[in-house]
Amino acid sequence: MKYLVIFLLSWIFLTSGVNATEKYDLVLIDISSEADVHRILQSGIDVVKVKPGYYAEAIVRSDQWEQIYSLGFSFQISIRDIQQFYASQMTGDGVFGDYLTYSEAMNSMDSVHNAYPSIVGEKISLPNTVLGDTTWDGNYVWAIKVSDNVDVQENEPEALIIGLHHAREPISTSICIYFLHWLADNYGTDPDATWLVNNRQIWIVPMANPDGYIYNETSYGYGGMWRKNRRNNGGSYGVDPNRNYPYMWGYDNSGSSPDPSDETYRGPSPGSEPCIQSLMWLYQQHEFVTAIDYHSHGGMYLYPWGYDQIYTQDNWKFDSITNMMASANGYSPGTPWELLYPVNGGSIDWGYGDTSKPKVYHISPEVGTAFWQDEQLQSQLNETHLGNKITCWSAGLYLRALQINITEDRDGNLRADPGDTVDITLNLFNYSLDQNASGVNCHLLTDDPYVYVLDAQSSFGSIDLLNSKTSGSDIITIAFDPSTPSGHIVALTAVISADGSYQSTNDLKIRVGTPSSGFFDDFESGISNWSPEGIWQLRTNYSYSPTHSMGTGSYGNQQNISTTLINGVDFPTELIFWNVYDLEDGYDYGYVEVSSDEQSNWVSVKTVNGENHWSWSEETVDLSDYSSDHNVKVRFRLNSDWYVTGGGWYVDDVNILCGSSSDSIPSTPEPYSPANQSSTNNHPVLTVENSTDPNGLTLTYTYRIYQDSLMTDLVTEQTGVTQGSGGYTSWEVTPPLNANQTYYWRVYANNGYYRSYLSDQWCFSTTAGSVEEQDNQSVYFSCGPRGFNQFYLNLLQSGQVNIKIMDLTGRIVSEQQYNLTAGRHLRSPQELNSGIYFINVDFHNELIDQHQCFKFQLID
Repeated sequence: MKYLVIFLLSWIFLTSGVNATEKYDLVLIDISSEADVHRILQSGIDVVKVKPGYYAEAIVRSDQWEQIYSLGFSFQISIRDIQQFYASQMTGDGVFGDYLTYSEAMNSMDSVHNAYPSIVGEKISLPNTVLGDTTWDGNYVWAIKVSDNVDVQENEPEALIIGLHHAREPISTSICIYFLHWLADNYGTDPDATWLVNNRQIWIVPMANPDGYIYNETSYGYGGMWRKNRRNNGGSYGVDPNRNYPYMWGYDNSGSSPDPSDETYRGPSPGSEPCIQSLMWLYQQHEFVTAIDYHSHGGMYLYPWGYDQIYTQDNWKFDSITNMMASANGYSPGTPWELLYPVNGGSIDWGYGDTSKPKVYHISPEVGTAFWQDEQLQSQLNETHLGNKITCWSAGLYLRALQINITEDRDGNLRADPGDTVDITLNLFNYSLDQNASGVNCHLLTDDPYVYVLDAQSSFGSIDLLNSKTSGSDIITIAFDPSTPSGHIVALTAVISADGSYQSTNDLKIRVGTPSSGFFDDFESGISNWSPEGIWQLRTNYSYSPTHSMGTGSYGNQQNISTTLINGVDFPTELIFWNVYDLEDGYDYGYVEVSSDEQSNWVSVKTVNGENHWSWSEETVDLSDYSSDHNVKVRFRLNSDWYVTGGGWYVDDVNILCGSSSDSIPSTPEPYSPANQSSTNNHPVLTVENSTDPNGLTLTYTYRIYQDSLMTDLVTEQTGVTQGSGGYTSWEVTPPLNANQTYYWRVYANNGYYRSYLSDQWCFSTTAGSVEEQDNQSVYFSCGPRGFNQFYLNLLQSGQVNIKIMDLTGRIVSEQQYNLTAGRHLRSPQELNSGIYFINVDFHNELIDQHQCFKFQLID
């Protein structure tokens, strides 16, 4: 309701004397123009969000109601005592709910360093010229570095990630710590994390304003609304750290305030605050190309200029890169004056505009829809994760394969099917903000046993910065085994190279055939499969097929309502649904969310916003990250703000496609002999360590031999090799291979239902097969009168020789070790029954490591 002046005066009278503890209310102030926003800002009111032509969302302290009255605007109190309101919504158990306290964040930095000291440096305190190295309250601004040679200042691009300029924005610290953990925990296993650590120097400052954060912790707890640092201004406390940077400091009194009691007080002089001096020192010690500085809230990506209504010369770059970040969360990109209001003395303007250091492409996300909402913590960590990766990628040259396009296939449906052969092109993107790429090539690799890559490589030439390019007529060709399970998802690795010794890899996926549907609902029998909230109902006014759908209808202000699948599905790979929606563009959103942990955490996998003209559109969501999980649930959630509403969101024909459990596939076999990159005869015995089957099924093995390292030129394939009983399985290559050539081989196990992944790629070089042609080998056989009952070791150098003899089942029946001089040495197997055996010979000295495997027959 709108408040009359007489009510306002009464309320001021009742509250003006309450000063023991600051209280804050969330107020919506009606506005009609940009000038109205400037008037509110100049009055000292803390505006946190603006909907042009409708309202300014403001945080009003109990001592500021006189300013509100003097402005003369109509207003509405959205939340009384917002600190108490936030506290009542807390879901976690700690002082800050699920958010980190100061000590928890600092301890987390220490624990990551202690666990990964080779890639995560020890945290350092950042100095300042006011107090040396502490803040006003004696705390420290800590920074930590992540890189492969973490103690060395390398010639690698540098990126910076900052949290908590403002003390009431705890999500910003959590995002920093989460990314730190992700980089370290996934190094060596996740290709993105590994590449970033190996090719970037990443600095993280989780808490730029420790004084204000600790004050919230000790004075208010969860929901504390203190924003500034804790400078004693003589009658009031605090400077807004994000108005204290020197560039365009104090440009006007709308973008910052000269009043020490205001929430946007810019401080007594440019860069006066120890915490800001610490950050500027870090900038000046390094050559950061990119920086991302987290705030909350509003769902925006802000970039310079902020101080006035003008664009930078690199506006197109900022627009491009923030739109890519927004693809993960639907945030609105733009300058502060476009999306909020002008800001001077801010981090993004100083980062980009200050000339005492290199230019930094600096971006500030405004995360979420409230300052304190720990129930959304995991979703917000996930939806901002791409922004962190892009910040680091774009600091230097980074090329990524984004999309697979099928241009031709055998049956003409432009879809990969079992038994199909497809031609594909790739789309590569150059994420760099300052480097073009030349001499770009890409080839595909896979560990999938159902796939034969027939032509693996494409050339792209040059790709300009922040541009994409397809491979055009330079196609890649892939064939799929006829026994490929329908709906099987093939994981591919794109290996990209460019001039200047550049190389990167990233994962791609392609689905073969159509998977089975684990769940389908066209709502013709009602919505009993779902648990709807609020206005989510069975609907007949809009439907895709034939007469019913599930939808919200027209919705109201401040809605946060969902409809959740009651019974989860196992091993989902893809969600397909049809929808229509009419949501206020940039303010009201529909989210598709997934949970695999009994609804403890929901992850947003799709965002809809705006309107699609009431025309049904099909949406496809990749769920392959959950393809190994049980009881995965899906929900549709609508979230709206104040004032403008819309016609709602309707969904129909919800289809969840499911695959099979990875728990059912055998483990991957490990190659054993001949040793990788060794020499052998032209009919070698290839041996692998046995796989294990999770269900105890009998395994057979398939061997593939290629004559190129990209594994496109298949020489021979041997299927159905019976597993050996002694821990090893062997196959003698027949017919003999060509002599004096290098071959590459891989193996997979098969339990009759599922195949393991292909083994690591090993290679060997062949020599000729007869004794006369093997004079340069370390071992060869001599025929005795009754068959192969002895063998010679022909050593060109002295060294240690280990001999291991196995029977046809792979069981080790004899092991011997010798220290022998150069020359010929006769050896006869002892205490063996007649039969066929494999012999592995390992030779080692200071110069040579050699491994060979042969088959021989022992006759009594």
